[in-house]
Amino acid sequence: MKKILAVALTSVFAVAAFAIESDPSNTVGFISQTLEAGFSTFAPCPIGAGPSVNALDYISGQGSAGDKIYKWENGGWSQYPYSNWSTLTFEPGVACLYNNTSGSNQSLVIAGDVIPEGTTVAMGTIPAGIAAWGNPLPMDIDLDTDDLGLGLADGDKIFAWETGGWSPFTKTAGVYAVDFLAGEAYLIKAATEHVWEYTIGGAPVAVAPVQVKKVSRAKVRTIN
Repeated sequence: MKKILAVALTSVFAVAAFAIESDPSNTVGFISQTLEAGFSTFAPCPIGAGPSVNALDYISGQGSAGDKIYKWENGGWSQYPYSNWSTLTFEPGVACLYNNTSGSNQSLVIAGDVIPEGTTVAMGTIPAGIAAWGNPLPMDIDLDTDDLGLGLADGDKIFAWETGGWSPFTKTAGVYAVDFLAGEAYLIKAATEHVWEYTIGGAPVAVAPVQVKKVSRAKVRTIN
């Protein structure tokens, strides 16, 4: 199956309304997530191949007063309170944490632009050291079947947010032992820097059903 987003969107908000009662899709360009009380990770996908978009064009009308989004930028987490989301931008590959302060589950629907087949998407620069990265494609990526050019070396690590903290997965003998889930963000520890790009429709990938993988409390462990 190729990574193809095939239907142009005429209204982000119309698609978002449709998405609330539908499954994640790689044809209409949206993903719906459940945000439990406390912290969750998320990646704004799909958001096209452009370099930067305003967050309110994609998540306007959602969230509640007191909520915060933390975006990984300039080597750390920048905080954006609910009242200041108009200054927040999304880019392909960006990683975010969501602090749901409502006390109950919320839905987050992100609907975006089509990524035509043949488009090269800047999946992100993987620097030497530790950085956060979010899956910009509305489907799961099986890294052990096809890493789409991620190219981590043996010994490099991916940290997935689960059970209240970052769980490490070390690439060993070419095996990652972790998938990139649609709409999720991760930490990556790499020995050398490289730019990760992927051309939509350029390679077959193994696609697994999208799963809910969220936690209710933030507990950031030491990353070694």
